[in-house]
Amino acid sequence: MNVAGFFRGAFWRARPGRVGPISDNWGRERGLPIDRWYIERFLESNAGDIRGRVLEVMDHAYTKRFGAGVTASTVLDVDVRNPNATLTADLGEPESLPAERPFGGRFGGDRTSVTPYGNARTSMAFLVGLPAEELSERELAAGHWAFPTLVTVRAAKG
Repeated sequence: MNVAGFFRGAFWRARPGRVGPISDNWGRERGLPIDRWYIERFLESNAGDIRGRVLEVMDHAYTKRFGAGVTASTVLDVDVRNPNATLTADLGEPESLPAERPFGGRFGGDRTSVTPYGNARTSMAFLVGLPAEELSERELAAGHWAFPTLVTVRAAKG
């Protein structure tokens, strides 16, 4: 079902005045969360670069799945209670990061690329908790620079 059809559908009408998401777990109980759809495609297309020292958020599942030749894996999380975290910091608060920042000046502009994924429709669907399976491939593949669902950074040492 597409997003427009969903909001016109019986599920939404059956809950008038609803202000919370459809899913408190980003749709995970019904499929793959939309941000994960983009993350997995990005990692798959850049799997050859996931080697050496890597940084991942929350756990090292994607490092294990897509990495090869990883010599050191740092797990970043803002939550000090995360037993998987080897670095606790908030990327939204630069002063919480150690002096050696993940990207900073370590990578040149020619070795760093920033790519937005998604669009207003996928962002809206993600926020209310629809899984990727409830959107069409066309809806997921369409990108819009001003309304991305996810922004990725590829940084490679020279």
